[in-house]
Amino acid sequence: MKGRGWRRIGIVLSVMWFVGFFGYWFVVDYSERQEAHVQYISYCYSKFDWNTQRAEERRAPARSYSGNSGPVVGMIVAVDLATILIGWLIAWVVIAAVRWVARGFAQNA
Repeated sequence: MKGRGWRRIGIVLSVMWFVGFFGYWFVVDYSERQEAHVQYISYCYSKFDWNTQRAEERRAPARSYSGNSGPVVGMIVAVDLATILIGWLIAWVVIAAVRWVARGFAQNA
């Protein structure tokens, strides 16, 4: 029963980290992809003659690229969960080390 409050604080912080980290990287990834997409479309328009019969064929690369503009949600979630797991492992190691050292001092007293 010891440390139940600390565990709850850890859970709340983990949820806050998950939501904040995911939201931040989702926005960053989306804005980077959007900027790259705009540059790619600008390049396409500057290099191709859009008034020919083959204009539709030349638009195809831009359309296929725009379909891949969403963020890689799975990877963001995996990294997010990995950072939470590493945080809990570090906390567990620190708590175990502190208790081990405290037991050593308690035996000598």
